[in-house]
Amino acid sequence: MARTYPKRILMSPGGGLFDFIEEFGKDRNDHIKYIIDGPCVSACTMILGTIPSKDVCVTPYAVLGFHAAFVMEKNKRTFSRDGTELVWIMYPQWAQDWLREHGWVGPTVDQDDLIWMPASELQKHFKTC
Repeated sequence: MARTYPKRILMSPGGGLFDFIEEFGKDRNDHIKYIIDGPCVSACTMILGTIPSKDVCVTPYAVLGFHAAFVMEKNKRTFSRDGTELVWIMYPQWAQDWLREHGWVGPTVDQDDLIWMPASELQKHFKTC
């Protein structure tokens, strides 16, 4: 039986890029709806490239935190150009444009610091819930 209630993101610190792509891809195929109701950081931002906008709503508490993809090697964060390029390919054009306007040069450049996209920007592209 298909899930009929939405998934709520209250606080997601992110995690493995491919884990999020897989989960969101399955949920997209199952027509799962999402409520972004708090911080969605790092790999969680892949929701922009995998869940259709019609299946996402945002509350005034929604905020997305973006940074470049990286791999951990010997307890050291190492920029992943391939991972970052994948992320950028998956983000919609409006998100890429917004990120560039807010200091991220593009997918070939490491972005250590988080860039926060507020609910007011998200509400331009998703319905409010």
